[in-house]
Amino acid sequence: MSLRRLERYNPRMSRLSLFLLLSVFPALPVLASRQDIALIEAQARAFALQGWQGAAVRLSYGQLDRRLGLPACPSPVYAWDGPGREAARGVKISCVSPKWSIRLPVRAIPSQTVVMIKRTVATGQKLVAEDLELVESRDGNVPLGAFARIEDVVGKPMARTVVPGLMLRREMLALPLVVRQGQPVRIVADNPAFNVSAQGVAMTAGSEGQSVGVRMPNGRILRGTARADGSVAIRY
Repeated sequence: MSLRRLERYNPRMSRLSLFLLLSVFPALPVLASRQDIALIEAQARAFALQGWQGAAVRLSYGQLDRRLGLPACPSPVYAWDGPGREAARGVKISCVSPKWSIRLPVRAIPSQTVVMIKRTVATGQKLVAEDLELVESRDGNVPLGAFARIEDVVGKPMARTVVPGLMLRREMLALPLVVRQGQPVRIVADNPAFNVSAQGVAMTAGSEGQSVGVRMPNGRILRGTARADGSVAIRY
């Protein structure tokens, strides 16, 4: 009797097992067909790096959202998202079938070097090339008061002792004053569209390249950069 009961219930259990299997395993191909976001991001970076190979730039990348549920693409296409690499906002990643496209932000930062102290230099000692080295700027800019070329500072005396690892700045050098406090100065506003000059009175002293304050006839205080000829340049 128990054997007949077992035979009676087997078909029902088989149908139940089949239902459970069909309910679980259809989801597996869907999961397996999702696009590997990390993979296409790495390939987009490689595309950008190859495109800028040999150029004096440093590339800064954005990041793709790892939560994107894109269907897997057998052959992703990589191209600049704009008319050429210089104008592009990033790398466009697209798929013909299934159809989708996304963009990896990429920014090309022009390489720029700054002068760094390589060995200790004492107060009053004149700089020689061996005291210095060029290091690439992290953000592509030369900070205010810093130098981009070693030849611009060789032979300049130090105003104080400096140690290795410091970025050389103008205030570290014992440079002659070109603007003295209280003296009349000509302030020049440089702009690609115009050039304007006016007279003012220096509020602070400064050597070439240093920032100085100038009081204008209307009482307004402007800050600019001292020039070798004693004028002060401001930018608009």
